Amino acid sequence: MKIEYIEAKSILVRNTNPKNWFDIHFNINGYRGCQHDCIYCDSRSDCYHINEFSDLIIKSNAAELLEKELLTKRKKVTIGTGSMSDPYIPAEKHIRLTEKILQTVIKYKYPFHITTKSDLILRDKELLREINKTFLTVCFTITTCNDVLASKIEPKAPSPSRRLRAIQILSENGIYTGVLFQPILPFLLDSEDNIRETVYQVAQSGGKFIIPWFGVTLRKGQKEYFLDKIGSIFPEIQEKYIRSFKNQYICNSDKSKELYKFFENLCKENNIIYKMQDVQNFQTRYPCRQMTIFDFMESKI
Repeated sequence: MKIEYIEAKSILVRNTNPKNWFDIHFNINGYRGCQHDCIYCDSRSDCYHINEFSDLIIKSNAAELLEKELLTKRKKVTIGTGSMSDPYIPAEKHIRLTEKILQTVIKYKYPFHITTKSDLILRDKELLREINKTFLTVCFTITTCNDVLASKIEPKAPSPSRRLRAIQILSENGIYTGVLFQPILPFLLDSEDNIRETVYQVAQSGGKFIIPWFGVTLRKGQKEYFLDKIGSIFPEIQEKYIRSFKNQYICNSDKSKELYKFFENLCKENNIIYKMQDVQNFQTRYPCRQMTIFDFMESKI
């Protein structure tokens, strides 16, 4: 794995459909590439023009750029991180780039959303508590609660049990926390047992929402990588993918409708939110919140 530091020219990327994804209006990725080696990661697709996704590019000026770009905004909208690369990859432990980004978010009192697979986020618990005074959601990606199975398809990510423990700790600290239950790999994870165990464990850990998808994306670049990896672990499943999905990009479980109904009922029984439109967000809590002169003055203190 190679590590390269660069000076980025810009850092905030506009999300054209915020209502479809946690009401995030801008995404920030301090890192390019990832160290978790999940076999299904869509970010390996050729369309993202990342030559080697296991290599790490560090945008060393990310926090400074964020501050500069936030000064041009007049409306308080949610910024998200974790869309392309996990903000809490192992390298963050000593690089501390995400930590600097959080400090900038605190300075300008912006609502924030974090998606991660790592309990390293607990290092920044006090910073998260401060952001939460404005607004914060934290979302852990979990595809299965089986630590052994997860170690095969997410080999370098913290175990699901560690993520569930992090959900519990953040929830106990008043932080709105939930789960992205996706991708649910057809022929491997699309079972009632996997759904039942995940909903139960998230509910027991204090998670407030679970957003599912019973399928996976496979497009050029990622598809070849995925089929090679799944073939080395589960050869019989590789054949099912080739036979069932051929050149499809969206590869849904053939049991999607039945599984979603089963999942929906379990969420209702456990008081878990399962629809994106019902997840809390900053705009519904504080509609049309504008930057004021007081916000600007406080950011200078």
